[in-house]
Amino acid sequence: MPVVSVIVPTFNRPEELLRCISAIAACRFDRDQFEIIVVNDGGTVVDVDRLARVAGNMSLQVLTKPNGGPASARNFGAAAARGDFLAFIDDDCAPANDWLECLERALAESPDTLHGGRTLNMLRDNRCSQASQALVDYVYSYYNDPTHYRSCFFASNNMTAPARLFREAGGFDESFRTAEDRDFCRRWRASGREFSYTPEVVVFHGHRLSIRSFQRQHLQYGRGALPYWRKASRTSDARLKVEPISFYLGMLRYPFKQKQTHAGLVALLIFVSQIANAAGFACEWAASFITTLRAPGQQMIRSDADSAQCSSPSVSYHGAAANETS
Repeated sequence: MPVVSVIVPTFNRPEELLRCISAIAACRFDRDQFEIIVVNDGGTVVDVDRLARVAGNMSLQVLTKPNGGPASARNFGAAAARGDFLAFIDDDCAPANDWLECLERALAESPDTLHGGRTLNMLRDNRCSQASQALVDYVYSYYNDPTHYRSCFFASNNMTAPARLFREAGGFDESFRTAEDRDFCRRWRASGREFSYTPEVVVFHGHRLSIRSFQRQHLQYGRGALPYWRKASRTSDARLKVEPISFYLGMLRYPFKQKQTHAGLVALLIFVSQIANAAGFACEWAASFITTLRAPGQQMIRSDADSAQCSSPSVSYHGAAANETS
């Protein structure tokens, strides 16, 4: 039986997915100790034979499901996982060669802990990608600061959880298209479970962004923030709040503090991201307000009991030969 199940959701990114699987296969690790589960979230048909050739003698499953978003895809993979631990990575990421070795050491030291690794920008010539990663790095440094009691946060493109505790927590809330990892971390902490930031567990992120896609990305993040806070306020004593001005000033200073190349441009793009984020939040609020007026009794967010249910996979491909089974 595998120890670690690596879950890779994918949607219409065949070349990125191939690079991801190739990088996982290149990791230094006992092949019998882990498996890869690719979840095609309603995209074009995945070339299973090509993936199997890259994976070599590693255990590989390719599951297909109707499109439901990344939270749904990750839960779908988790339902099929045989490992004691679930390692989540995105299809546009490539792990370092020692990713699984470092992960194994971290899990041996803290097996009942939610582990979040470090993500590095792979596209050094793309300023929007650089700014997006700088923003994530800053948020990590802020929310995972052990000297302050804040809600810890790990992104789901490099997150590992004990399979049993992940399922007990209800998995990711499938009603979210963004902020599902933020919501999961909030619920994990509310249950009294531990977090561990493990920066030696490294993946490289290769999401190429234009100005338009960068703005659209952060607009969607803003739209996802409102349902996140609504759910948090219903299920805990959390309330919608704005971080102090020092948080945003620190965000703009971060590229300079880290002595990044083109720090001024990166800081400007971070500023643009926050404008887009605020716009997305406002749009979502306006849309939900109109919906409430039209249907006053309509519930905006599903309850925890209805969310994040892991369903059984319907199509799978196993092993290097990748034969289809029902």
